[in-house]
Amino acid sequence: MRECGYARQRDAFASDTCRLRMGLIKRRPRIRVRLPRVVQPGTECTAEVTPDAARPVPIEALDVTLTGVERVQAGDSGDSLTFLSLGAQLSGPRELPRGETRFSCRFALPDTLPPTYTGNVASTGYTIQRHAHIPSW
Repeated sequence: MRECGYARQRDAFASDTCRLRMGLIKRRPRIRVRLPRVVQPGTECTAEVTPDAARPVPIEALDVTLTGVERVQAGDSGDSLTFLSLGAQLSGPRELPRGETRFSCRFALPDTLPPTYTGNVASTGYTIQRHAHIPSW
């Protein structure tokens, strides 16, 4: 066991403090997502999602969301429109083991999706977000 020294604060609210290392703090796993380089409207897009946990971690859920956004910028003002939001829940409550765990999901892409575009005042882009819901203490 490590000995902890005390430091006295020199103000009106003086107190004894001791810094402790807590080994029970939950840490989010690193989550990698692999996608095809190019996807076409009207097809399915398969995503491989791989959480990598340094130690076992309980999760309430593991989700991914594919989002499409159009943006317009004119001078100092701009606007955006989300035209696509597809989600998938990859896991419900469970414990992710130490190391990598692989999941996959498929998104059915509508026929009417615009291509990715970046111009001087407008852009169309797609992002995929992943989220591990970790229960609080």
